[in-house]
Amino acid sequence: MAQVPAFLWLLILFLVGVAQPSDSIHRLNQLSWEIIYSHPDTAIYYSHQARAIAQINDLAIEEIRSEMLLGIAHDVKSNYDSALIHYYLALDKARISRDTLLIAGSLSNIGLTFWHLGSFHKALEKLYEALKALETTKHNELEMANVLNNIGLLYSEMKDYQQSVSYFNRTQMLYQNQNDSLGLGAVKTNLAIAWFRMGHPHRAFQLLDISILIKRRMKDLYGLSISLNQKALFLIELQEIEAAYPLLKESLIYCQHTNNLAAQATAYQLLQDVFANRKNFDKAFRYNKMSYDIATTIMDRKLIADHYNSLAKLHRTQGNFKKAYFALEQYLALKDSLINTSQLNNIYQFELEHQLDKKQTQIAQLEQQQQVHQLKLERQELILSKRNLLIIATVSASLVVFMLFYIQHNKLRQRYKRQLIEATLKQKSLQAHKIIQAGINERKRISHELHNSLGQLLSLLKMNLTVLNKKYLIDNAAAKQRVDEMMSLSDKAISELRIISQNLSPVMLHQKGLASALNDMIDHLRIHTAIKLKLNLINLDQRLDDLIENTVFAVIQESVHNAIKHAECSNIDIQLLQTSHELTLMIEDNGKGFDQCNSAKGMGLQLIDEKITNLSGHFHLDAMPGRGTIVNIIIPIKNIFEV
Repeated sequence: MAQVPAFLWLLILFLVGVAQPSDSIHRLNQLSWEIIYSHPDTAIYYSHQARAIAQINDLAIEEIRSEMLLGIAHDVKSNYDSALIHYYLALDKARISRDTLLIAGSLSNIGLTFWHLGSFHKALEKLYEALKALETTKHNELEMANVLNNIGLLYSEMKDYQQSVSYFNRTQMLYQNQNDSLGLGAVKTNLAIAWFRMGHPHRAFQLLDISILIKRRMKDLYGLSISLNQKALFLIELQEIEAAYPLLKESLIYCQHTNNLAAQATAYQLLQDVFANRKNFDKAFRYNKMSYDIATTIMDRKLIADHYNSLAKLHRTQGNFKKAYFALEQYLALKDSLINTSQLNNIYQFELEHQLDKKQTQIAQLEQQQQVHQLKLERQELILSKRNLLIIATVSASLVVFMLFYIQHNKLRQRYKRQLIEATLKQKSLQAHKIIQAGINERKRISHELHNSLGQLLSLLKMNLTVLNKKYLIDNAAAKQRVDEMMSLSDKAISELRIISQNLSPVMLHQKGLASALNDMIDHLRIHTAIKLKLNLINLDQRLDDLIENTVFAVIQESVHNAIKHAECSNIDIQLLQTSHELTLMIEDNGKGFDQCNSAKGMGLQLIDEKITNLSGHFHLDAMPGRGTIVNIIIPIKNIFEV
């Protein structure tokens, strides 16, 4: 889905001037900028005229600005190859002129165009070059805001929504400081997308409605078409499909008015979903084809990939699984070509390199300040040494030696003390880990033995009772009835044994991991209880430490069983979020709750608290009578047993 770019040219055009600019060039470029989103072809004409005048009069800076405007106009029309030509021409001339702001603007626009083309590695490379250029010189806040917004778009496209929200929040603050309504409208749509993908639709719709209101007030038809498409997509994903239709029709009007081909192709893809929902497959396929034609014309690989994904859904809905499989293969191939693991590693490397560059610059500045300070101290010492060289030298030397000895001695004491504490705590943590792990292994062993020994004996008992019933008790009704009762009891015993074995050591947890085990447990509970259970797993893609998985599974199992047994609730919501350094678990029910002040912790809650504490985690319980209960748990997932 397309998002809203922020062109660095906005600030360059209006905030950066040149000595004695040509009035005619300035007026032409200003006219071009004012209509660039609504009438890009006319804007191209104005900027061509401005560039010609600048070349004749050898005005290099104005020529660069005209080239950048030409690139933006072609970008709006989705002519990305032409846009890149103009941006690179502007970049070459800006480097010759050594104008840092124009260099940063050109790099930012080049990065944005590569993003449109699906080349995320090149896009982020150029954007971080622009950011580095801005950080090494004085800059206006709007310049930084636009580059940060574009970097946020890249992370959002790579589904790293937490990182994208971080960049968008910084962008929003800078736009607010500058009262930039166009920028605020753009970044609020981008924030809405990130929050929706992180599972917060209500917050996403609030942000999106504010963005649409701003764009209507500013008459930003280009951005308005993108925001309307985005709101329609949200409604379709929430199964409010018919509500999306008027938004898409309005969006198409603005797309055609501004010649925004990328947004037009997106609107066609979404209209396909609307008509597929109406069972009007002829129109659905027609809109799919129209979207594909535009995507191939503008060479937008993301849109082409989305086309094949939508086509696969259409064929699958009609039961044509062969065509659906072919379309899905095309989609996956294109998607893999857009982002693969190697690319992601390289992309995040830019972030690390950027942070390292900033740290090295700060270190160099601090070292320079220290050198200046040291020179001043040396000068003062020389002045004092002239007055009483012998006395001051002796006293100073004594003080220096004493202070060095004291500082060094104190450092050694503190270091030894800290190392002793660290070693003790680490040893205790390792011992606790071994004890808990031994408990898990023992539960596995008991579960295995119950299943293999007692389970087999019960199965053999049932088999013998069946043989006895069929062969020897045909004519004895009373005995046959008693045997039937015994068979029923053996079935219950086998069922209970399976449940006990599963509770002791879930097979799914050890074979396929925490996510699969939780889904399996919730599916089982949904069958055996009328309570509505909702499980939301976020970023739980990889296996965790065996101890963490067993503990989290046991905590969720215990909490859910407590809610079912005691809370008298109708809904239980479970949310588990994994970040790079911790797991966050929230379990909420709408039951009767209880008074924490007048109720001691039950055995189940005490066990949960102890298990979380053993993992260096935090356990918080929020409960009130009549309001339900919320359990919040945070567990670190790196260096758990290191102090």
